[in-house]
Amino acid sequence: MNYFESKSAAERYAKGRPNVQAAAVKSFKEFAKITKPFKKCLDVGCGTGLSTVAVAEICDSVIGVDISEGMLSHAATHPKIKYQKANAENLPFDNNSFDLITVGLAMHWFDQTAFLIEAGRVLIPDGWLVIFNNEFTHQMLDVPEFTDWFETLYLQRYPNPPRKNKLAFDEKLAGDGFEFIGTSEYKNDITMTCEQFVAYLTSQSNIIAKVEKGSDLISNVEKWLLDSTGKFFSADNCGTFLFRGDIWYLRKNG
Repeated sequence: MNYFESKSAAERYAKGRPNVQAAAVKSFKEFAKITKPFKKCLDVGCGTGLSTVAVAEICDSVIGVDISEGMLSHAATHPKIKYQKANAENLPFDNNSFDLITVGLAMHWFDQTAFLIEAGRVLIPDGWLVIFNNEFTHQMLDVPEFTDWFETLYLQRYPNPPRKNKLAFDEKLAGDGFEFIGTSEYKNDITMTCEQFVAYLTSQSNIIAKVEKGSDLISNVEKWLLDSTGKFFSADNCGTFLFRGDIWYLRKNG
C-alpha cells in the first residue's frame, strides 16, 4: 500500500511535516567537507520536496522523484528543482547521470536491493549516495509523562504499519558497486504548538493507514489527539519534541 497516494494524506503531509531534512544535509556537508556544489542531484522518494529543497543548498540542480502524484502536487517550488513521477526501483534516467543521490525518510518503503542497483547505474563513478532517516523519539522536553501516553495509548490505537526498517546495506557493499564510507547521527529538537503537533501526527503512516482504509475519520482522530495531548503543553501552548536521525554515506566504485 502507498500510504501517501491519496489527496487528503498528501495534504496533511504538506501541512504537518516539520523540516528535519535540512539538519541531515548540513551534517553531510560537514562530513564530506563539501566546498563546492554538486552539479546534478537526484532526490529519490522526495514526497512534498522538503528533502529536495534541503539538498538544493549544495547542488546546482536537483530532480526530485516520487511515486505519489498526490505528494508531488504539493511539492515546494524552487528555481533549482524539477519534479517528476518515478519509481525508486526503475529510475527513468541514463547511466552516469548524477553525481549525488539522496534518499530522505523513504528508504524503508523501497525494494532496497533493486534501488541500490538503479542508484549504482545512474550515479557517475565516485558519485555519492546519501541515505538518511529521522524519527520522533517519543519524548517531549521536560514532560516525561508524555512518553507513556505516546507508547501506551497512541501506538496502541495507531500502531506502526509494516515497513522495511532494516536497511539492506553495510560495510560489505564494496562488492555490490559501492564503497561504504561511514555513518553519522544528528539530532534536531522541534518546538510545536499543540495544533502543529497534532498536524504532524496526522501526517504519519500510522494514522494514514487507519483513515485511508476507512477505519477512522480524520475529524475524530484530530479531536481525540487534541483532547489527549493538550495537557502536555505549557501555558504558551508550545512544547519541544525530540527527534534524531542516522545518515549512511556511500560512494560508487570508480
